[in-house]
Amino acid sequence: MSAVRQTIVIRYSTRNTTVDVMALHQQVLREKGKVLFAKIGKSIGAARLASLQDQIKDKGSAKIILVGGRSKNGRPVFEASVVGAGAVAREELKRKYMPAYYMELQVDRAAGCWFIINSIKKRPTLREGEFLTSGSRGDLVYALDHSMAGYFIVEAA
Repeated sequence: MSAVRQTIVIRYSTRNTTVDVMALHQQVLREKGKVLFAKIGKSIGAARLASLQDQIKDKGSAKIILVGGRSKNGRPVFEASVVGAGAVAREELKRKYMPAYYMELQVDRAAGCWFIINSIKKRPTLREGEFLTSGSRGDLVYALDHSMAGYFIVEAA
């Protein structure tokens, strides 16, 4: 019997900011080959981070999905390849791979955990029934509209 493949979906804010979050991350990625992405607020659980780190160790990377807030154009969705993750980012990594606006808006102080990303690609809009949340087995699209959670663990439906 094969293990169920779970994916972390992280919500990021597109409101209350004058910056284009993904464009700035992609700029650092183009210039430096990697970029740090901060998950703001509560960290992803230690066991889940350890599992992600094991996947990175075994396969060289892991996939996460980054979902922006709803707008008149829908909800921006990106797929990222993660090559490192942890509750704390070392200062030399921050200096080298962190978007400058993180310091200006003090994003780095609010980070619950960090991801080192080596690829970010636009992804098609999430479809109802595409992913189920692992806890409630509810539809991810519904959860994004009705939950305040900053991240979800999902499985393909």
